[in-house]
Amino acid sequence: MKKAVALFSGGKDSTLSIIRAVEQGYRVEKLLFIIPTFPYPNPHLENYGLVEKLAAAMGLGIRRVPLERGREQESLAEAIREEDVDALVAGDVLLEEHLEWHRRVCELSGVELVEPLFGEDTGSLYWETLNRGVEFTIIAVTPQLPEWLIGVRVNEENAGYIYNVIRSHGADPIGELGEYHSLVNNSPLMKTRDLNYKLDYTVKRGEYGSYGVFRVAP
Repeated sequence: MKKAVALFSGGKDSTLSIIRAVEQGYRVEKLLFIIPTFPYPNPHLENYGLVEKLAAAMGLGIRRVPLERGREQESLAEAIREEDVDALVAGDVLLEEHLEWHRRVCELSGVELVEPLFGEDTGSLYWETLNRGVEFTIIAVTPQLPEWLIGVRVNEENAGYIYNVIRSHGADPIGELGEYHSLVNNSPLMKTRDLNYKLDYTVKRGEYGSYGVFRVAP
């Protein structure tokens, strides 16, 4: 069985990619949380304490990997080499430039790239996510989507309604173009199930939309 590290934001897509990689025979030994060089607040980084709780619920360690400006690929490749694994699991779906970026990282680090979701229909992936028992909370939206979606927990009961809301605003079902971001509450990977999040406050990001800052509810 090949050892792997997996890119993990705490969201539904990275979770589904790990589920599939495990089914394909990879043993995920650690999660990597990338800290990008975006010019605006990253909703996953702003909720990193909850990402850590998710990793703990999965029984996995998580490592923060700051990307050095101008050396982003090299920064990630160095971290992967230090973990002494055979593969990197990533959750890209449609964006060829993201796939090529990760291919280059794997060339630099000397590991295999595993992209279990790439090229698949995003509507089908939305439903597969829910059908596999992954529940998630929407933590950020761009101006394309209504702000009231922030804090909504998506599960099998309301999945159809939320899907229709997303599509009615012309957004991708899984937010592949960044239309929304999520944080997982439940998944088959978790040994301790059902993390419930409470929205503390919402932050406006101007042209980038809004995101919520959450905490674990009792």
